[in-house]
Amino acid sequence: MKNPFLENFRPYIPDTANLRELTFLPLVIGTLLGIVFGASSLYLVLKTGLTVSASIPVAVIAITLFRLLSKVGLRDATILEANVMQTAGSALAKLGVPDGVPIVTRDMVARAKPDPDLFLAAIDRLGVQAADVFVVGDSVWDLLAARRAQTLGIGLLSGGYGTEELASAGAYRVYDDPAMLLSHLDEVGVRGD
Repeated sequence: MKNPFLENFRPYIPDTANLRELTFLPLVIGTLLGIVFGASSLYLVLKTGLTVSASIPVAVIAITLFRLLSKVGLRDATILEANVMQTAGSALAKLGVPDGVPIVTRDMVARAKPDPDLFLAAIDRLGVQAADVFVVGDSVWDLLAARRAQTLGIGLLSGGYGTEELASAGAYRVYDDPAMLLSHLDEVGVRGD
């Protein structure tokens, strides 16, 4: 059965585009913002016992700064450079994601979930068939997008949705957490041999 979404899928940024991604300016600005927001978060923790995530303010500052630079004509900035600035100091490194692992982010596709664009872009980048893909999600939007991409959706209860909601959105199975999923991989067709 052909996937109508996959047949009409066109990447938001074409493969032929040659966009700047890692340049000196966003790396330096991202590092400085990381230091400033890290210090602010540390101060807040020591003073009040509370912490906040710096990713949202840094993302807003990154996009605003690069838009401003483009508008005043100092440079033609790309969204990829803003992403580098936002993730300088790298969340991926903190997670231990090795080099060469394909990454697809929201800014690389035209539409967010519940549209299947993120999953279709990942399928395209990996060069696999949608029928061979498992999507693990903790929201109804994840599972609706997984169904539209014709992948196998697996639900986790970590996102605040109940078992019935996730199942209604298309989850083949629903588990309490990733550990429970790992102990039941045979139920979703993963073989140990």
